[in-house]
Amino acid sequence: MRKALLIVAMLLLATPVMATTTITAVKGTQFTASDNNLVQPISITYSSTVDVRAFALDINIDSSNGSPNFQGIRGFKTGESNAASPGYGIFPSRFRQFIVVTSPNWIDPNYNPTTAWNEPGTTSGTWGMGFPQMIVEMGTLYLGDANKPATSGTLFTFDVNNWGVYGTFHLTIAADALRGGVVNTDGNSIAATFVGTDITFTAPGATVPNVVGMTQTAANNAITGATLNVMTTTGVYSDVCAVTIVISQVPAAGTVVPLHSDVNYVYSLGKFPAPSEIIYPKWDSDCCVPIYWSPVAGATAYQLERSADSGSTFTSTIYTGTATYKGDAVTAGPHYRYRVLAKNANSTSLYMTGTYDCNAYLSTCYKGGVTSDPNWAQWLLVGRPDCWCKASTAQEPNGSGYQCDGDADGTVNANGYRVYAADLSMLSANYKKTASQLTMDPNVTLQGKLKIHAACADFDHKANANGYRVYAGDLSILAANYKKLNSSSVTATNKLPGNCPR
Repeated sequence: MRKALLIVAMLLLATPVMATTTITAVKGTQFTASDNNLVQPISITYSSTVDVRAFALDINIDSSNGSPNFQGIRGFKTGESNAASPGYGIFPSRFRQFIVVTSPNWIDPNYNPTTAWNEPGTTSGTWGMGFPQMIVEMGTLYLGDANKPATSGTLFTFDVNNWGVYGTFHLTIAADALRGGVVNTDGNSIAATFVGTDITFTAPGATVPNVVGMTQTAANNAITGATLNVMTTTGVYSDVCAVTIVISQVPAAGTVVPLHSDVNYVYSLGKFPAPSEIIYPKWDSDCCVPIYWSPVAGATAYQLERSADSGSTFTSTIYTGTATYKGDAVTAGPHYRYRVLAKNANSTSLYMTGTYDCNAYLSTCYKGGVTSDPNWAQWLLVGRPDCWCKASTAQEPNGSGYQCDGDADGTVNANGYRVYAADLSMLSANYKKTASQLTMDPNVTLQGKLKIHAACADFDHKANANGYRVYAGDLSILAANYKKLNSSSVTATNKLPGNCPR
């Protein structure tokens, strides 16, 4: 007879009963524990249209051991359900191990309704308190309807500790089939509905300070003082903010972010730097003044301006662009002065202004024309060099009258030699250069005249078969006249005539 009853009970246990039963995870108020970890209380509640005798539940969090896990299950019934204190709490497989009916209220401090990691149904050593998955089994004992539990209420409460790990985690509830799931008073299994919940642990926040307008030092102190990190700092030129002043920041001031988050800011490098040098000739013989200026790293444009009154007023913008060279066509006359600025999208530099005037004129060299002087075409080809002119006059201030005899620098040395070491150096520096190389040589000057320095070493005023303007013929002229003097020298046997060109 007893065996038959057991078989019937097992059949009833396996037969689902049509009922509405819902098991729900309800979040309580999150708090910070004494160890500064965040704790989320969770209560498991139930609501059913039939009387429930027992619950066997699998509860899991999608985290790993060492991140959020269960702690401190509480709020469950430990004694017999009665009218004064109804409820669920008996863990059938542990009842005999922990509960002594004769003890007051059946209370044992070692008793809780969760399985140990090595009990049936657990698959590893990561189940129960201190882990992110657990099985809870609870039942009720009572005699008479007056003492049975209500059809809705709270089964128990437990805590989820984040252990310093932040983010959102999902808690799920399911029936533990091995232990019968949800069972009514007749021993039948109830197909219950289970409602889990998301648990969010937000890192302790810090308010991003407003550092715009501060110096970099003050900004760094404000950021680190708010328990945040100074990450990327970017310097840009600015016409508005002084050097090191913070211009903008990310995140914006007032934003609440997790502690130790990164704050980036842009600070001022001050005004965009001007070109360090502007170069143009003091004298220009073809009225096409070559102007050069130093490049500035990061510049997207330069602006070149001209004054016709020694810099009192700059009325003409003659160039805007990215190049660092400009030829300025002017009319013959004195007192041209130039200035240039650099800029980018954020800032415009101060002007770099020339310190002297360029006096332009139409040279009188070879005014006889091509037909009367074969050197005319050569003079034009190498850039109208004043040093080829016969004498140093107001119109040809760089002419020496000795250039065709090997005087490249237009000066005499301390001993009075017209042709000496400096002339040899100029020849050596420009050996095997073509006419285009002579004409486009902006890096050297001769008494303020640009672009033609190399042409002054072309003593024979012609190119060789390879197109070299400075070559063996020029070297022979210099060697023949080395250490010779001016025509005005009293030494009649070692002087030059001083009548170049001839």
